[in-house]
This record gives sequence, structure tokens and C-alpha cells, in this order.
Amino acid sequence: MFEYSQEDIAAQVANLPLAFRIWFQWMFAVIVLAPILFVRHRQGRVALLFSLVFFALQIPLMRMVGLTNLLSLTHLVIWGPLVAYLGRELRSGGIRRESLFGIWAALASATAIISLVFDLRDFGRWIAGERGIASPPPEPAIPWMWVGLIVASLAGAAWYAFGIRTKAEPPALA
Repeated sequence: MFEYSQEDIAAQVANLPLAFRIWFQWMFAVIVLAPILFVRHRQGRVALLFSLVFFALQIPLMRMVGLTNLLSLTHLVIWGPLVAYLGRELRSGGIRRESLFGIWAALASATAIISLVFDLRDFGRWIAGERGIASPPPEPAIPWMWVGLIVASLAGAAWYAFGIRTKAEPPALA
């Protein structure tokens, strides 16, 4: 059932450019580990649950297919709803924006959104038939076409999470 060992996966990751490895570590720290710091908040526990489900799906899939574009599917399935949830909680005031927890929620959402843009591309590549182990060039070029999509996605998410008030604001005192 499992074609790749943990050592195989580690070797595949080690073959990636440094920028990719740093990005993966950043995502792991912000989206997967950091919710542990906020378990006293209901939303932190929900985020931690998303992380646990992510691992329950990602690790066996990675062991089956290796470091391929199919792994982007678990990001799409788990992190997409996580971003929507955190955005809704920030928007409604369920998470105080100016708190450390609010800053983490916004940072985790932004990190996931950037990942999701590339995950859409990677899953499209997998659907198109790219099944091999990921091997980006040693010094990847900046994907300018995707940078615009990332900026637009982040701007839309920020507008959604921070620009719309669903609770009535008290009238200003004269």
C-alpha cells in the first residue's frame, strides 16, 4: 500500500530548493503547530482539528504517492475551509482582530491563501497528467502570473475578514 518510506519522503524534500523547504517549514509552523498555542479559544481548537485531519490525510497520501502534485488536494480540501472559517470568525468579531490570536488567524489565513493559489495550479497539473515526484528547478523563477492572483486573493480575503461589519457598530458620540 505504501510505496514510499519516511526516509524516501525526507530525501524527496531534501532535493527541493531551499526556498521551498523554508516555505514548507513556515506553513507547518503557522498553520499546523501554532493552533496549539490557542487551544483555550474555540476557534483555536477548531483550527487544531483542521490540522489533525490534514495530517491524517496528508501523511498516508504522501507515503502512497510520494512528493507529487496530488498532495495539493489535501490543502484544497482542508485549508480552503479553514481560511473560510477563520475569515468568518475575524469578520464577525468571534476572533478579536487586534489580539495575538487575531494576528495569528490573519497570518495563518494569508499563508494558507498563498499556498492555495499554488495548490490550485499543482492540482491542475496532476489532473493534466503530471504524476512524477516534484522536482522544481534549483532556483525557481518568480511566477509573475501567480503573484497577481495571490495579491488579489489576499486583498479579497482581507476585505472579507476586515472590511465588512456584521455586528452593528455603536453610534459615534458627538
